[in-house]
Amino acid sequence: MAILRKFDRWMTAIAGPVWLRLTRERAIHERFGYAVTIMNKLGVTNPRILDVGCGSGLLLYYMRKLTHGISNYTGIDLYASRLTPRYANIKVPHVFHEINLDTDWAMPPCDIAWSSEVLEHLIDDHGVFKRIVASVKPGGYIILTMPSL
Repeated sequence: MAILRKFDRWMTAIAGPVWLRLTRERAIHERFGYAVTIMNKLGVTNPRILDVGCGSGLLLYYMRKLTHGISNYTGIDLYASRLTPRYANIKVPHVFHEINLDTDWAMPPCDIAWSSEVLEHLIDDHGVFKRIVASVKPGGYIILTMPSL
């Protein structure tokens, strides 16, 4: 398994989004395309973005398409530190933090918080939503997606 992870990191570094499109579920890319569309419509210049439940951190690749730039990206998830080597070559200022979202956590204020297909997996979804709200500066935005049947 370690060899496959190394190969995936190597291919991600070389081929970037092309490799990720070939090897990740189409619906994931659709959600991140939606994120870029919505964030561009908000018109926030150089936003600070918090990705709650960042998973594979793929949103970071898509944030390069923001027409108003990006100040920084913070991804938080249970095993997020494993993503640091994968995204080492990304020029967007970014950081990953390992956080159990069901615990009490706090992040510096951001302009936009994004959480996609996450809340339904957590024990304390109400508490997590309150922490997301607390992480967004006044006048900022929260963008959530959830599965539907």
